[in-house]
Amino acid sequence: YLLDSTSPEALGQCTAQLCGNGGKAPSNLAGTSLLFGDIFAKGDAFDSAMGWYNIGSASAPPGYPFADLFADRTANAAQRIALYRDADPSNDPPLVGLGAQACIICHAR
Repeated sequence: YLLDSTSPEALGQCTAQLCGNGGKAPSNLAGTSLLFGDIFAKGDAFDSAMGWYNIGSASAPPGYPFADLFADRTANAAQRIALYRDADPSNDPPLVGLGAQACIICHAR
């Protein structure tokens, strides 16, 4: 179900209020794309992860504080996936949005 509901085609059904970059979520598309990319990377779906990282990078507003994560993710997606795939969960990269990034990857402070 997650794969179907987070495909670019399915998200085309979103309304501007829910999925746009407005109101209290001026970086909604960029932040959501980072999260979806990380989820797909963790799920061993390289092409889907890269698609989300590229969508997010293209949609990030000027001055987006996490823009550097897109460059890192696109350069190192295969390595992230390999770490998730190995037998050692202690070396799994964290998903975006944890710790200091929580909420502000999408929402205004």
